[in-house]
Amino acid sequence: MTSSGRTHYATRLAVATYDLFHSGNADLPFYLGCASRFGGPVLELGTGTGRVVMALAAAGYEAVGL
Repeated sequence: MTSSGRTHYATRLAVATYDLFHSGNADLPFYLGCASRFGGPVLELGTGTGRVVMALAAAGYEAVGL
């Protein structure tokens, strides 16, 4: 935690840094395949930076991330 009481994930810089090191897309075909198989709308719980839910939305699925 920082001295202000916020975690290091509370800033945009931390999100951008996380995506730099964890931005692999090897799992996206799995999620897109599930969406294709089961249909939408899709609810992604624990969306984090939104990488998966944005890919689902870009593929045309109605997707909501929490």
